[in-house]
Amino acid sequence: MSVALASLAAPAAWGDAAGEPVPSAAADAEGVVATFIGFRQLGAGRTLVYVELSKEVEPTLSVQGKTLEYTFPGTRVTLRNNRRPLLARHFESVVHSAQLVPQGKDLKLVIQLRQETKPASRTVRQARGATFEVELAFPEQPAP
Repeated sequence: MSVALASLAAPAAWGDAAGEPVPSAAADAEGVVATFIGFRQLGAGRTLVYVELSKEVEPTLSVQGKTLEYTFPGTRVTLRNNRRPLLARHFESVVHSAQLVPQGKDLKLVIQLRQETKPASRTVRQARGATFEVELAFPEQPAP
């Protein structure tokens, strides 16, 4: 019997000090904090990579072949576990991996793809911040 997982996430409690406070938008007046990164299969070959943020921020996108880099200005990740890569290579997904990578005062979401494809992204406001979502799908194959 085989069980297929539909999503991956990096829970803040894994691998970090117990009792470490989770920053909130009110507590962090100096910038934005990425509080969670996740991966979800949507069906029909579509995948969602998402980042929960303490405040809304618009990233910029850089594409280099099969690598997508979203740069979140003035954003940081405070929990070590949220910097570990989400490995999706064992799922039927165009995504190979996704990782939050600090770079100076900014934060990058680096998504490694199996094939080049066009991402669709959006920022969704939430009661306690925002969620940045990137939807990806395998490229359409030309009809024979």
